[in-house]
Amino acid sequence: MLIIVKLATTPLLILLSLLLTRVAGPAAGGILAGLPFISGPASIFICMEQGPAFAAEAAGAALLGVVASCAYCLAYARLAVRRAWPRCLAAGLAAFCLTAPLLGELAPPLPAAVALSLLAPLGALRCLPRPGEIAPPAGGCGAGRIATQMICGGLAVLLLTLAARVAGPQWSGLLLTFPIVSSILTPFIHASCGGAAAVLTIRGLLSGFVGTSAFSAAAAFWLLPLGPVLGYTTSIAAAACAGALPPALRRLSRRIEESRATR
Repeated sequence: MLIIVKLATTPLLILLSLLLTRVAGPAAGGILAGLPFISGPASIFICMEQGPAFAAEAAGAALLGVVASCAYCLAYARLAVRRAWPRCLAAGLAAFCLTAPLLGELAPPLPAAVALSLLAPLGALRCLPRPGEIAPPAGGCGAGRIATQMICGGLAVLLLTLAARVAGPQWSGLLLTFPIVSSILTPFIHASCGGAAAVLTIRGLLSGFVGTSAFSAAAAFWLLPLGPVLGYTTSIAAAACAGALPPALRRLSRRIEESRATR
C-alpha cells in the first residue's frame, strides 16, 4: 500500500504543476513545483520507514540540498535564453552534483545551514538573466510527454526512499532535494515555450525553494520534540508561509520603485 502511495503522490503533484503552468503561466507553475512536493512526501515516507531521528537528520542535510538546487537553477537559467534544453539540463545537473557533495563535506552547523538555504534562493533570484519576451509555444504539451514526466517523478521518489536504507541520513537529505521536478518541468517548458519561459519557470522554482527550506528547517528542529504528526504539521505550515515571502517582497519592491518614480 505504501508503495502505491509513493508512486501516486508525486505524479499527481507534477501534473498539478504542469496544469498550473498552462493556466497561470511559467512563474506560477514554477512556484508550485519549487515547494516541498518531492522532499516533503519523501521525508514523511523516510520517517515512517527509518524513524523520526533519521528523518530529522536527513531534513537538516536537505537544507544544503536546497543550496545545490539553486546552483542547478542558476546554471540552467544562464544558458536557457541562448541554448537548447539538453545542454542547459546537463549544465544544471552537473552544477547540482558538484555542489551537493561539497556542501555535504563542509557540514555546517544547523543554524548556518538554515541561513544558507534561505539566503541562496533569494540571492539566486537576483542573479537570473532577464528573460525578455516569452516566446509562443513551439509545440503542443502532448499527453505522452506529460505521462512520461509523471512516471519518472513517481519512480524517482520511490528510489529516493529505498536508497535511504543504505545511504544514511546525510546523503538521504541531500538526495531529498535532487532537482527531480525541476529537471522535469524546466526542459518541458523550455522545449514547448522557449528559453525565456524556462527562465520564468526557474524564477518561480526559486521562490518555491524558500518554502522547501522552511519545511526542512522546521522538520530538523521540531520533528523529535513534537513527534511526527505535530512536527510535520509545523513543517507544512512553515513551508506555506515562507513560500509566499519572495512574491510579497517583489510586490513591495515594485511599489517602492513606482512611488519613487512618481515623485
